[in-house]
Amino acid sequence: DVMGTFVGHDHINDYITAYHGIALAYGRVTKRMKGAGDPLAGGRVIVLKRGKREFDTWIRQFDGEKVLKCSYPESFKPMK
Repeated sequence: DVMGTFVGHDHINDYITAYHGIALAYGRVTKRMKGAGDPLAGGRVIVLKRGKREFDTWIRQFDGEKVLKCSYPESFKPMK
């Protein structure tokens, strides 16, 4: 019944992957970082789809931009 787990900690981790059919996702750093190449502060948005084993997720950056969009399970199907 589990589709994913979502965790966060103020580091520059915002990846998402699937392991045994379960999405494992980090949020995004929520404070301003000091390095020029560091990502903007933001957070992971998760939208569950009623009555389906599906969800959409992305990072919403502090500037409002949506990045790293993906959908479960479609984004995690093995490549042919």
